[in-house]
Amino acid sequence: MVVSQNNHLILSPPNQKSYMDLHVTTYETADVYQCTCPNLVVFFSLYFTVLDVAESTWDDLVLGSESPVLVEFWAPWCGPCRLMHPVIEGVAKAYIGRLRCLKLNTDKNRDIATSYGIRSIPTILIFKNGERKETVIGAVTDTTLATTVERFL
Repeated sequence: MVVSQNNHLILSPPNQKSYMDLHVTTYETADVYQCTCPNLVVFFSLYFTVLDVAESTWDDLVLGSESPVLVEFWAPWCGPCRLMHPVIEGVAKAYIGRLRCLKLNTDKNRDIATSYGIRSIPTILIFKNGERKETVIGAVTDTTLATTVERFL
């Protein structure tokens, strides 16, 4: 999947020449995508609860976001990180349209993790207006995370 600068998501299945071009429009309740495939136009509504963010998309998705952003720094080998995934998905669903939830794999994006001083995972950073506002280190409950998020909405 590639996110272009004009809010288009280009989805290309592996080993196939076909693709889907999705134009993203955000509404209060969900992201609405206009899907344009060869010889087919379909309108549908869906949302991704927690998207991956990488060094290449960090500035657009995190620092350039108009809404507050929660970013989980994690790694596939981290047990407590896997425990946090459902908690963050629950927060993402509870605050859809008001909070963007993302996750960053620290094994693949070491420069971002280092620049924010991430020394243990899971670590959650909350950004508002492109500025880091809060840090939560370690596994926490959904109520603790929701209470933290509420301060920045």
